[in-house]
Amino acid sequence: MRSKLQSLYETIWAARADALFTFKLSLTSVVGALDDLSTNYGDSKAGTSKLVITQFVIIVTLTAIEYMLAGLVPLSKLLQNKECNSVEATKETTSTVANLVAEERNGEASWNEVYDKSVELTASVDIHLSKPQMVARQQHRANAPSDTVSGSWRLNMFLPFMNHLSPQLSDRLLQDRLLAQSLIPA
Repeated sequence: MRSKLQSLYETIWAARADALFTFKLSLTSVVGALDDLSTNYGDSKAGTSKLVITQFVIIVTLTAIEYMLAGLVPLSKLLQNKECNSVEATKETTSTVANLVAEERNGEASWNEVYDKSVELTASVDIHLSKPQMVARQQHRANAPSDTVSGSWRLNMFLPFMNHLSPQLSDRLLQDRLLAQSLIPA
């Protein structure tokens, strides 16, 4: 059972989804503890930390990344296994990339699941829903307009990350490294 909060930077890659999941489950307790430290003990760092983690941008991003990384955990564990062979790794990588592409095609349903979880989580700690900040002249990140909070986050965070993930896996794992296994005689 996942219950202990972990430092994200100290975990192996496969455990990052687990660390995010644990943090998400513990958010109410963490916010309560930070509030107690800030209010009753005058800890200004706790108050600042609470202000940071109780922003909708943090919650919706946390939920989306945890959702996407959860699908990569089996591949990561396989690739980190000492007994992993290249044929098995290629098959699992191909399957994982195909699953990501299917998620991209089913983006609306996937996003609705992520957004609903985000809204549920924000309600538990009294966080107000908000759109990403928009600037008239934006050059270095997505800035697609939308009438709804959900649509803004889907267009400006979720879809770009989903569209980035599968090509990165293909480029890093399939094109060069794992395809060398085809040179090995059967």
